[in-house]
Amino acid sequence: MPLTKPARGLQLSASCQLSRDLIFCALFNEGTGTSAQDRSGHKAVGSLMGNTAWSPGLFGSSPKFDGTGDYVSFPAKGWMVPGKVTVLAWVNPAAVEEVNHYVVSKGSSYVLDAMRALAGWDCPHFYISAASATSSKKLTAGVFCQLVGTYDGAVIRIYLNGQQTGSTNYAGGIPGSSESLYVAVDKWTTGGFNGCISHVMIWSRALSAAAIAHLHREPFCMFEAKVSPGLLSATAGQIVSLGGTCAAGTDVTASLKVTYRCAGAIAAQSAVSASLTVVGQVPPAQEFFAGSLNIEQDWLLGALFGGMTANAFKLGTVLSLGWFWMRRSGCTVLYRGPAMDQIDFTNALAVAEQDAGQISPPLYVAHGSSSTYFYAVRRFNTCGYREHTLAAVAKVAIDADGSLAAPQPNNIFAATVRQVNGNKVRLTWFYCPLRQKSKPVCFRICHDAASGQVDYQNPIGTITYQGQRFYSYLTEPLAGGRYLFALRAEDADGVQNGSLARSTIQLVTEIPEAVDILSAEVCR
Repeated sequence: MPLTKPARGLQLSASCQLSRDLIFCALFNEGTGTSAQDRSGHKAVGSLMGNTAWSPGLFGSSPKFDGTGDYVSFPAKGWMVPGKVTVLAWVNPAAVEEVNHYVVSKGSSYVLDAMRALAGWDCPHFYISAASATSSKKLTAGVFCQLVGTYDGAVIRIYLNGQQTGSTNYAGGIPGSSESLYVAVDKWTTGGFNGCISHVMIWSRALSAAAIAHLHREPFCMFEAKVSPGLLSATAGQIVSLGGTCAAGTDVTASLKVTYRCAGAIAAQSAVSASLTVVGQVPPAQEFFAGSLNIEQDWLLGALFGGMTANAFKLGTVLSLGWFWMRRSGCTVLYRGPAMDQIDFTNALAVAEQDAGQISPPLYVAHGSSSTYFYAVRRFNTCGYREHTLAAVAKVAIDADGSLAAPQPNNIFAATVRQVNGNKVRLTWFYCPLRQKSKPVCFRICHDAASGQVDYQNPIGTITYQGQRFYSYLTEPLAGGRYLFALRAEDADGVQNGSLARSTIQLVTEIPEAVDILSAEVCR
């Protein structure tokens, strides 16, 4: 596993599935000061309370708590955890006691007990109201371990160091709470955590056992790879500091560029008498081969740290245990997801030759009725680097009978509605035929007759399709009230685009009374 926390400038990787639904992420990599940053996107700034101090940890700096008034408080930032949750923390208890020392809590007692998660070091519990899952494993005082609790709406599960150690059935749900989030204490009791907490992460979904095991091996895999600092300039006499590990002292204007961390101390003398000293540390071999510089080489991660994984087997890298890229001519890989932004690029469904003209998903891949899937095709080159294109994405829609949905015209956009000529309504919209599956023959205009329910079966009018352009329709006079209008394109087979977009207008039929001007005068 990587032995250091991500640098502060690194962001969550949008292509990593473990970044999805991450609603809280406190890395505690500040190492100094009295504040801590939530890296999940909520941008909450936590405050170190009591005598909380910074201490060296397994992955870098960690806050140290004495169990009596030490904790970190994060203000409410909209963390409304739904019916599913995962709470993960790397902890190092100073002592193993049969009492409840909370790692994470949110709200008062029994308000949001899913976040009151990891308690009781002798038998860790994951609290959901009165239900708990008892672990068969014990923690070890003075040793960091990964502790995870998940709730999928039906079952509570406890994991210790990537392995499930207990579970219980529970269907009580998770009450919502808009209160602050606390680390190392339950704010409403006197029990506090005694020891170090490396980092805390919370997802609004229940992670799988495989994902939790992967997070035990790669705790920060959801972050982008290391980036090279840009070119830095300094005027005469300035010191430029790079994260506290690199410094350049100049007598004249000079530039410094760091390309990689190195061991020992390196001194260089330039032609203009500007000296440079770089002190660093070689990354662990595991971190280097994990592709810290080339995150797209996920086959390397799979083969080296997962053994004969499905991806490594399909790509052939398992033959060399991940040390070499076996497909010297490259390959084409198929991926799938329920939406464009949820395509699982960590799971290769099928692999074909790089110049293959077609690729098909395996027979075991199910296609549920009334569902939609997005298939993406990406190629690996001769060195094992994968492209990042989204141009080769196909949408597959399945109808209620389990067959491919009939082709439909495109959706209508830029629709506007306004009141004109007294009690009439004019609708205006635009239709673009680009990449349409079926050419429309007309547009159906429907409304709700001020009832709140649009009648799609009996349109109030139709407009003939005339290509790419703006269209307009003027209704008959209508009674006053609030109306909902809907527009749908229909092809020659009677198939409509199925859009649920609606436009709302409040029709005003009463004319305000005139104002009598009693007098007018000029003021000087």
